[in-house]
Amino acid sequence: MIPDNIKKDHVFMAIKEIDENGIPASRNSTKFQLSYNNRLYPPKYVLSLANKYANGKELQPWEFSGGVETNNFLEKLGFKIVSKAPSKIKTGPEKDNKDCHVARSKGGMKNKHNHRCSECKNTIIDMFRVIFGNVKIEHKMEIKARLEDYIHESYYKDLAAIYNALKNYRGNESFVRSKFLKSCDLYIPQPGFVVELDESQHFSEARKISLTHYPKGLKTGFNVNKWIEQCEKIMSKDNNPHDRDEQRAWYDTLRDFLPLIKGLQPTVRISLLDYTWCELDPNKEEDVELFKSLVLNIDTEKKENNKSSEKVRIATACLQSDGHYTNESRTRLLFELIDKLDQKADLILLPAGFYQTSNDPKTLYARLNKVIGQYLEKLNSNMAICLGIDGRCGLDQMAVLFTRNGLQAIGRKFYPTDFEEIDGADSYLSLEDSYSRVFELKGKKFYMAVCYDVFGIKKERLKNPGIDAILDLVHQFHPIGEDNSGDVLFAKHGFAGASKHWGCPIFGAAVFFNREIPKNWPTGVIWDCNKKNTRNWRYTDNPLTHYEEILIRGDENVLIRLFEV
Repeated sequence: MIPDNIKKDHVFMAIKEIDENGIPASRNSTKFQLSYNNRLYPPKYVLSLANKYANGKELQPWEFSGGVETNNFLEKLGFKIVSKAPSKIKTGPEKDNKDCHVARSKGGMKNKHNHRCSECKNTIIDMFRVIFGNVKIEHKMEIKARLEDYIHESYYKDLAAIYNALKNYRGNESFVRSKFLKSCDLYIPQPGFVVELDESQHFSEARKISLTHYPKGLKTGFNVNKWIEQCEKIMSKDNNPHDRDEQRAWYDTLRDFLPLIKGLQPTVRISLLDYTWCELDPNKEEDVELFKSLVLNIDTEKKENNKSSEKVRIATACLQSDGHYTNESRTRLLFELIDKLDQKADLILLPAGFYQTSNDPKTLYARLNKVIGQYLEKLNSNMAICLGIDGRCGLDQMAVLFTRNGLQAIGRKFYPTDFEEIDGADSYLSLEDSYSRVFELKGKKFYMAVCYDVFGIKKERLKNPGIDAILDLVHQFHPIGEDNSGDVLFAKHGFAGASKHWGCPIFGAAVFFNREIPKNWPTGVIWDCNKKNTRNWRYTDNPLTHYEEILIRGDENVLIRLFEV
């Protein structure tokens, strides 16, 4: 039953949350959608979230019915419910033929709908979720809008040439009126790129001028020449205000320069004019492959056979601790590690439970997102930070990944020990708050395991999901004979076992309480021997070695080892 104290404002807050965080794949609607502000939302998931704002918790799918019950409730609040079938969705008045493409309903009847088709946009979003997992909608990213903000950057001359060309187009000199750009259409946290959905107004003479001035070395996720041709064909004009075309072309330019400005992968642009995107089905593999070829130009087999040859430098950081630490002292330690390793490592791997909270670990995400992101941004560093957060006295055991662009990946422990009770993940690949635990760095895929999860990889005979290396965040080892002291067992059966089963290297980091960090305890392991099982495996059987070791002394000593993969 749906609580009757859910009001319209609670639904608005739920819609805002979906815009920011996306929709879990399991919560998409199959028959009906809530239509609001030219976007479509799954009605039942909207109500589930709305209850969180009304009554403090998200409604579970089995606690109320979809269909008639959900739709009637939302319609009484004044919301519009439509069929998910494109032929039944009204998308507003059509303009002229150049803005329209043709879709076919299930019955074969042709239905014109223009470039503002909301079902096309939702199909594109669903496609990206199938391919990459987490998708951020209307994602806010701090991008400075004024030319003078980039005066000290190496690409300033290129931006200045574009800006001056736009200024000379019609003599409009003050078309930049904001300090920062508005939200991007979509953001794909892993591997890290922006997607812009271009309607007809993006194909103007001003946009053509900006595109023709792009430097040859600028990497884009779309065909610049094709976009220029579209501009020449459509020649859109938007004179409200009088310099809107110049302004839009400049803002689009800055988003295309994000690989230089923010260190992201090339910006992907999708023209909503040249394909009937809503005819594609995200649940059909052949349609997903077609989408990849149209938008991402991905040749799956070629990509699989030509893995990136660029090395990823991994710094494993083991701690020696007497147990006297706080989240604040751990943050100071983290900053010290970042300063030390900024030019040496692409990724820092820290232990599980690096941060602790008696509350839900989500309470730390936003704070760390800002603190770590700003620190890396200040250094202009592209380094990734993988660390553990334990929440609710250990019920939640999480691995998280941060870059200067914020939170990128989350993994929840899925395989507990026999003596612990946790709120574990449903599976070793389930999403957490719409984030995947698999992430990509320099063309290589990494899997975040939380402590005992590596034993689960082997014991449950889990299938390698196409990753190149495992990152295991281990909690703690105590002096021999006290509490958890099985560091040798962990290396033999956990690290070596997981490496053997998935055929890839594994890297780990742990805290050693009231004992020195064993000099020969391996923080990087790869199975490369003829022995049949891990029982007979020895540290000397491990061919994976680090190329540098650094010891930082302080309240908690840190032993850093640098590897390449």
